Parts: sequence; C-alpha cells; structure tokens
Amino acid sequence: MKKSMIHANVLAAIFLLTSPAWAVIPYQPVAPVEIMTAVTAEDASGTQPVFSRFIVGPAQKIAEAFKVGFFTPETGNPIGSLHFLPSGVITWDGKGTTSKRFQADDLLILSGLSVPIDVLPVNRLISNKGEPAVYEFHRVTGDRTFVDRIQISVYSVTIDQARQSQWLRLEKDIPVDLKMVEAVEQQTGLIVVKQLWVPGSDWWLYEETPFRNSWRIK
Repeated sequence: MKKSMIHANVLAAIFLLTSPAWAVIPYQPVAPVEIMTAVTAEDASGTQPVFSRFIVGPAQKIAEAFKVGFFTPETGNPIGSLHFLPSGVITWDGKGTTSKRFQADDLLILSGLSVPIDVLPVNRLISNKGEPAVYEFHRVTGDRTFVDRIQISVYSVTIDQARQSQWLRLEKDIPVDLKMVEAVEQQTGLIVVKQLWVPGSDWWLYEETPFRNSWRIK
C-alpha cells in the first residue's frame, strides 16, 4: 500500500480502538483482516477451486460514513471498498459484476461475486434471540415483476462442529460461543450466504456461498 494509505489506515485503527461504540460493529475491522477464498465456477462442476487471498483494511471514517477497503496482499492494489452510509445503506464500489443483488438497510448480498463482501444484519440477528428476519426484493423484467424473499436466521455452533466442518483456519484460540448467520431464499430453500461469527467481533471466521468458501486466516 502507499504510505498515505497506510497512514490513513493507522489513524482509522486508532480512532476505532479508542471508540468502544464502533469497535464491535461487524464488517468494520480495527486492524487488517486476511482472508483466503476458494472459488469454484458454477458451470465447472468437479474442477479444482481457484484460491485467492484478500486483505481487508481497517475501517476509515469519511465524513459521517465508513469505508472498508479490500486489497491484494502481494501488491496492496485496491480491489474495491464497502461504504457504510449514515442512512444505514451499504454499497460496494469495486471490481466484479453480478446478475443478482440484494440490497437493503444493513444488508448487501452480491450473488456470484468472487470477492467476499456480503454484509448481513449480524448484530441485530444475534441480539434478537434467534428470531429470523425476512427481506423482500422486487425485480422487474419487461412487464413482469418477480419477488425474492430472503430469510436470515442465526443458530449456535459448537467449536467441535466448526472444526469438524473445516470452518476454522485461524491460528489462535477461538471462543466456545459461535453463531452461524444464514441467508436462505424462501422460495427454493437454497442458501445464499452463511457466515460463522464470534459474537461481538468485527469480522467473520468463515463464509460460504454456492460459488465460494472463505476463511479468515489472520
């Protein structure tokens, strides 16, 4: 990364570390997060997955919004960034296109994107004692309107289940209390995205979609 970018990230990390209200907000890390992702093309069943690494930079406060950048670890080149706007809306500004987007306050899912940037209402679900949330999205194609309903729920996962399912690759002690936050298409029952969290943390340990598997490794 350039010196100015590193300086900005350090300032952002200091700001967040000294602001308890922001330190536990999901998807706004106070320090860099390293992710390993295995992507398998939807139409290439049986082929070996392609592995990539991403660095998620510390959240930067810009005016009343927060920006979280994604970079390649080898060069530090930017891939794109998540923007958390004061209105609550989350946007993605970066590489990659997708034919299916689910976007609402506190939620952003870009189905099929190779970069693991999906955002779920983690704190709200975990603090809501397991009560699921349903989001409804309308798509207009020609003179027809299609309705997609995404149900997001949370359930507990033991450390043994997480290890047996190979969801953990972070080399440090993991708390026993783990939560899986899962988004499912109501019409088909298919999983859109699921993420394994330590409650109160700022980034997930594991994420899975029909197109990729991702692990936090640092």
